[in-house]
Amino acid sequence: MECGGNTGLVEQTATGCGSYQADSTDGGDGLTWSCVFSVSVLGLAQLVTVTQDERFLIVKQGDSVKLHCSYTGSGFYSMLWYQEKEEQGLKLMVLSGDTKPGDMEDGFREWTLDRPNMQSSSLSLQQVKAQHSAVYFCAVSEHSKK
Repeated sequence: MECGGNTGLVEQTATGCGSYQADSTDGGDGLTWSCVFSVSVLGLAQLVTVTQDERFLIVKQGDSVKLHCSYTGSGFYSMLWYQEKEEQGLKLMVLSGDTKPGDMEDGFREWTLDRPNMQSSSLSLQQVKAQHSAVYFCAVSEHSKK
C-alpha cells in the first residue's frame, strides 16, 4: 500500500491521501475537521480513487461525528483507517478485510466502523473530545495484513 502527499495542505491535486484535520477552537469548546484528499496508487499498475463526502466538519465537544470513505477500482479488499496527531506517526485505528466491521485497535475502541459494502466505510465517534484532534486517513489495500 502506498500513500503520499503533504497532508498539511488545504488544497491538493489528484495525488496523495485523504485526511481529516481536527483543531480545537473557542478555547477547546469545539473541533474543526477539514478534509484533504484524492487519488492513491496501489500496486504496480492499478489506480484507485479514494474519496470522502465532507471536506470540512465542525464538531462541538460532546457531539457525535461520522467520517465517510469510499473508493472506485477493483481488486481492493481491505479498508484501513489511520490517525495522525501532531509530531506522532500514523496509528492504525482499524483494518476491515470485508463487510464485517473489523476490530478497533487498542486506544480506539470508542470509535465504531460501519462497512455497508466492499467499497465504502464510515468511522463514527459518539462523544468528541479535544483529544480527538488529529488527521484521519482512509486507505484501501489488496492485502489484508496490517
